[in-house]
Amino acid sequence: MDNDVCAFLETKAIDDGLQITGIKSEVDKTTLPSVVELPDAQDGRAIVEIGPKAFSGCSSIVDLTLPAKLATIGSNAFRNCRSLRAIRLPSKVKTIESSAFERCFALKSARLNSGLETIGKRAFAECELLTKIELPSSVKTLGKSAFYCCVMMTSAKLVDSLTSLPDSLFAGCKALKSIKIPRDAEKIGAFAFYCCKSLKEIEFGERLVSIAKEAFSECHSLESVHLPEGLLRLGEGAFNHCRSLKALTLPETLRYYGSFMFMGQTPLKSLVFPASITNMGAMDGHVEEDVLMLVHRGSYAESWAIRRKHKFEYVD
Repeated sequence: MDNDVCAFLETKAIDDGLQITGIKSEVDKTTLPSVVELPDAQDGRAIVEIGPKAFSGCSSIVDLTLPAKLATIGSNAFRNCRSLRAIRLPSKVKTIESSAFERCFALKSARLNSGLETIGKRAFAECELLTKIELPSSVKTLGKSAFYCCVMMTSAKLVDSLTSLPDSLFAGCKALKSIKIPRDAEKIGAFAFYCCKSLKEIEFGERLVSIAKEAFSECHSLESVHLPEGLLRLGEGAFNHCRSLKALTLPETLRYYGSFMFMGQTPLKSLVFPASITNMGAMDGHVEEDVLMLVHRGSYAESWAIRRKHKFEYVD
């Protein structure tokens, strides 16, 4: 690191070493060198943490090297570092806190280390040039909107050990083409893939129980979806405005079918409603009038269609 910049670092002692708390107040953050190599230690103590907002708004940084023994990157630590092009996390990093790299508009590459456990909410939100992300197998927790509006992201590799996908995880990732839902994921959060307009392929995990409201709304390229057996709940508007969706298969385990599933134009002409369904959403539910309901005799869906005077035919 440039010696002058090193002199302008502010640090404080914490249990395991030092935390970089920021840049001294007399220094203009926007005039730091474009190449910044943070020291591994100061005064014989390892730097293990970068504190909240430590480098937020340092818009001149292009290339960044992080301390070798760094364990935690604090909230907003590098938010609005608009020129930062790439990051490579050292092997000791366990936690990336909320908004740590949010709005790093020039960030094209983020290499995450084996051993990383937590990625906080909005950690990489609005990193508009980030094209792919691959999570190491060590990741246990993802925060809401972690990759929100990474509009150039075409590929995202998750890990099977994740038990849920949080709200708005990939919302606004317009270039994302396919996704494999982790094997152990039981829930997909609200708006998780909202406005992923290029998404064409979804491979669902075998333990999925719940898909929350509008999880796949505005996915304009989806043509066919086969939901897995074991799914119990399909939230309101899960496929709103999926204008290319021609086929949807509901599992025989489904109990809750949310209202307003396909708001907007859909080429879907008919849908088989399993006999397992016992609830069709708030306010007595809603099924788009152009969708022919295919129902089982004596089922909840049959009684719903009769009560609401919705067109239906029997499948048995």
